[in-house]
Amino acid sequence: MLEVCNDPDTDILRVGRIVAQDVTITAKILKLANSAFLGARSTFINIEQAVIYLGIDSVRNLAISVAVHETFKDRTGTPNQALEEFWHHSLLTALLAKEIAERSGCASPTESYLAGFLHDIGKYLLSICFGEEYEKILETYAGNPELLQQERQAVGITHAEAGARLIQHWNLNPSLARAIAQHHFPPADLPDDQMLSRITALANLLAGNHFARQSLIKQAAKQLQSTYEELTAIRSNQLERVQGFAESLGIAVPAARQLTEQSEPAAQNRDTLRKKVQSLAQVSGLLDNLIRAKTLNRAFLVLEESLQILFEIDKCILLLPDERNTLLAAHGSFRNRVARRLKGLRIAPAEAAFRIGQALRDCKTIHIEKKGNNTPDEIETLLFDAFAEDALFAVPFTIKETQRGVLLLAATGESAHSFAGIEGSILLLSSHIGSRLCLESIKNRQAEALARERTAAIETIARTLAHEIANPLAIIQNYLSLLGMGDNRSQTMREDLGIIGGELDRIGRISRQLNDLSTPPQPNGRELTDMHALIGETLHLFKRSALLSKNVSLEYSGDPKTPRIWTSPGCLRQILINLLSNSLDAVGTNDRIRVESRFQPASETAENDRIIITVADNGPGIAPAIADHLFRAGHSTKGDGHVGLGLAIVKKLVTDLKGKICHTTGKTGETHFIVDLPAAPEQLA
Repeated sequence: MLEVCNDPDTDILRVGRIVAQDVTITAKILKLANSAFLGARSTFINIEQAVIYLGIDSVRNLAISVAVHETFKDRTGTPNQALEEFWHHSLLTALLAKEIAERSGCASPTESYLAGFLHDIGKYLLSICFGEEYEKILETYAGNPELLQQERQAVGITHAEAGARLIQHWNLNPSLARAIAQHHFPPADLPDDQMLSRITALANLLAGNHFARQSLIKQAAKQLQSTYEELTAIRSNQLERVQGFAESLGIAVPAARQLTEQSEPAAQNRDTLRKKVQSLAQVSGLLDNLIRAKTLNRAFLVLEESLQILFEIDKCILLLPDERNTLLAAHGSFRNRVARRLKGLRIAPAEAAFRIGQALRDCKTIHIEKKGNNTPDEIETLLFDAFAEDALFAVPFTIKETQRGVLLLAATGESAHSFAGIEGSILLLSSHIGSRLCLESIKNRQAEALARERTAAIETIARTLAHEIANPLAIIQNYLSLLGMGDNRSQTMREDLGIIGGELDRIGRISRQLNDLSTPPQPNGRELTDMHALIGETLHLFKRSALLSKNVSLEYSGDPKTPRIWTSPGCLRQILINLLSNSLDAVGTNDRIRVESRFQPASETAENDRIIITVADNGPGIAPAIADHLFRAGHSTKGDGHVGLGLAIVKKLVTDLKGKICHTTGKTGETHFIVDLPAAPEQLA
């Protein structure tokens, strides 16, 4: 149960199935979800509904609470009255810690609840192990600061240390174990990076005889930007609630206490607050689940599951704006059949008079019926057909200040009649999904900014490399010119020197291109080029230099109908060399690299003639995690000093030639890099 709940991508329904395996925990969680303590508007009859209602973290804490109580309740000889006092103090500390954490924002409320509930569990352990000897220590020193010292002298360990060791044994959060070990420390003495420990220690003081600890509580309140009066008001409020909470969990505690030191808020304020809590509690667990969702698809799935389980609404879509905020498109999870039927639909609400546009403009929920005086327009007809329903609810929500979306829900006549009772919860639910979409937008903008900074840094490095390459390159070219002089040079040597000179020229052009990976295309350097000759020459050179160490076979097949094209031969050579080098790094010894070129004449789907060049290898393939970033400057998975420029340069050169490049996986598992170039004859260039 703990392992599943701690997984950030946990399926809510799976949590429900795990809880359902324990009859005791299931019964008590259902009892709590339906109790007056939480003020549910409807009755939950299955555990999946309760899990959605309470939220994963709350279910985890309740399961631990029930399990701990069931495990230890009959294990000691402690009188029932003392046990009831123990559980009352534990539950009160838990509720206090949770509310203090919520108000201060300094620690997780769910972790604070758990730390408060388990902070004294070490007393139970010591009572089981040492029996009457330890019971006498508790009777004598209960509430006394000397308790820890007496425990250590008598049994060699304190209850705080014993509780922390149990938490470690259960593999719970290490900060939880530390908070339990330190719950008798003065809260103000604990460092700022241990806020869970500070809140747990403060809640323990408040749950006890807090008048005797006023100075310690006031110091801690000041650190949390609160006051002693506010904390005692919280204590009074939680004293009223602890009885109902314990009853919901099936934990026996003493009858309600009449404490003269209570400083209660006005009854009217409490009633108002309770009503607000009740109206919001229906979907209180959803926001946490939406934030945990790693992807938008997962967030959509959480929304759809919540609507189905809580409100029995099994058909919904989200109409979300595009990047320009001019059109709405249908979105849903991978399971959403309605969203799949409406794939490709685009709606312009600003120009339309239909009722979804009205919902957006008025920021008001609208009930849309197919029958009656309102004749649906074409868009509404498509929506009704996709939902296979005669009535829909359009619930608008805000994503950002200038962006709104619509939650579209199916509604039968019966649900339409009862919608008013759940509209508040639906509005809150839709606002949660709007907040999640806003967070996703912020995350994407930050990722784009980081990518721009990374590219700028790579360009700086590239310019430095270009400068360093230029000087030795000029010297080599001068020596090469000297070697070519003289009449005693053979024709073969002259040809080889010519090839070397051509490659040195290409290196020079590359170094100049490194000055800026984002430079616009250069019009010069273009000529009528024979693709067969160019590819053959490039592969010949590559075979003689790069393939020798791995014994890799290099195959080429060309289309005899390929015409000569007006392009830059230098750019094409560099594209081929980089793609071949990339394949060579991917394959192993005795593997294969295959190059193919073909001519694709203009057609109904392609306006102009094209040249398609494919470089394929039978290496391990491209992992999905890196596929989206493959052509980004600075991105490399090779290590060993690679700085991730090869494919970025290929992408830039292909773009300069007015072409496109992509990668796919072939039917036999080969990795294909496909270059698509315009086949422009000389007179059209």
